[in-house]
Amino acid sequence: SGPLLVTLVAAKFADVSAEPYNMSYIHDIVFGPFPSMRHFWESASGGAVIIRPYYIHWGWVTLPRTKADYCNTGNVKNAFNNITKDVIDILYSKGVKLPSYSYLVIVLNDVLPCGPAAGRGTISFRIFNTPYGTIRLAVSQIYHYDDSLKNEPDVLVFAHEFGHNLGLHHSGAPFLSGSEY
Repeated sequence: SGPLLVTLVAAKFADVSAEPYNMSYIHDIVFGPFPSMRHFWESASGGAVIIRPYYIHWGWVTLPRTKADYCNTGNVKNAFNNITKDVIDILYSKGVKLPSYSYLVIVLNDVLPCGPAAGRGTISFRIFNTPYGTIRLAVSQIYHYDDSLKNEPDVLVFAHEFGHNLGLHHSGAPFLSGSEY
């Protein structure tokens, strides 16, 4: 509960030049009034959660590796961690130091071949080693949708993955028309 500091970054793989969303759209999906990730969690929590932007990188940053490079690290968890580390390093090179116990939302411009999904999120906080020391971050990575998923509003994936960041797991119920929770 209370104010949650969220950093928002859009990142391109080194081998994929597409920028499928513009930054105004991404900003509104995360921080806008309605429908947005912020609105959903502030409403669902009865105002206990207050989502505040810490830093928004306007424009797409280019990751130093290709999709295959990330996937060739052994498994999806390693790919997730390496993408997160690379984004933290990019932010640091721009003078941005993420505070411990904050939230990082990374919008990617394509789906990883080693872990196709609409997105992934850490369950609560994980420890990340950064150029400025060890910090705890909750991280969501949102992947560009494929055509089969375009019938669902983008905000659902952002809100879903941020729910993991807040410590929520999947319910285990069958996924039927969005009724998993």
